[in-house]
Amino acid sequence: MNSVFVYARAYLGIPTGWDFATGAPNGLIHDAWSVRLIPHYALAVFFVIAHLGSAVRVFLIAHGVRRHVADRIWMTGAAIGIVLAAAILMAMCGMRLPDGLH
Repeated sequence: MNSVFVYARAYLGIPTGWDFATGAPNGLIHDAWSVRLIPHYALAVFFVIAHLGSAVRVFLIAHGVRRHVADRIWMTGAAIGIVLAAAILMAMCGMRLPDGLH
């Protein structure tokens, strides 16, 4: 993904902000070409968070924390990754909070 953003910005002069990532003006859902990015974006966010959680688990086990405690911490990190990926993906697909909630 970095190569796409760098190429678009540096060589093509395209602004690579939120609109670029979400396929504006059509959006991710309504454009047959952009819809393929939905699983990519969701998995990217989840795997970055889960990878960090895995590193924390290894660190905790290496420092004497019981395995089941480290496993629960890792599962919590993975769950946070799922929730965060879902929230970002919903925002990228056009879901917004009602006016009274933000």
